[in-house]
Amino acid sequence: MNNMGLFSRSNKDKKDKESPAMNDLINTLLSNTLKYLEGNMQKDNKDRNIILFLYHAYFKSRGKIEITADIYNFESLLNDILSIDFFQKAWNDIKEKYEKDIDEQELFRVFMFYAFMNTLWSTLEDAKKQISPIGLINNETNYNHYKSLFGGKLDKEAYKELIAKIAKYINGEFYEKYLKNKEQKDEQPK
Repeated sequence: MNNMGLFSRSNKDKKDKESPAMNDLINTLLSNTLKYLEGNMQKDNKDRNIILFLYHAYFKSRGKIEITADIYNFESLLNDILSIDFFQKAWNDIKEKYEKDIDEQELFRVFMFYAFMNTLWSTLEDAKKQISPIGLINNETNYNHYKSLFGGKLDKEAYKELIAKIAKYINGEFYEKYLKNKEQKDEQPK
């Protein structure tokens, strides 16, 4: 049984550690955050709330999914991140290793940016787990989304049972059948 998701890439592409979509997401994150942070680290701007536009996907019917990060009390968040023991120790090592190569203030800005983006990435990974097939089954919020967004009528147990069956079928038997049909179509002369 193949455990790949509905929109996963084929096994031949698995040699890439990250998918192009993930690389695009990371590049977009870095680019958008750098643009925002470049002129906005003034001290007179205490604990701002910021919105980072991270990624968007357009669909044929003009539909669009946009992923944003609402970040509250940005400076306090940075202080929290930088007070984590791991990042404190990392900063001491980075400073010692690179302070001769670049101004310490600029080095610290880049380090803060890295620590922030690393934390954001980790948060996005946690969010991804919430909407994974297992998250769709076990997460109470997803059940509530099913009811409110789609007018779902099933009780929680019936919903869990049915979505588990659907996920198992799509990610297993259906996915294998889909790949076979796609390969056969690709092999047909044009």
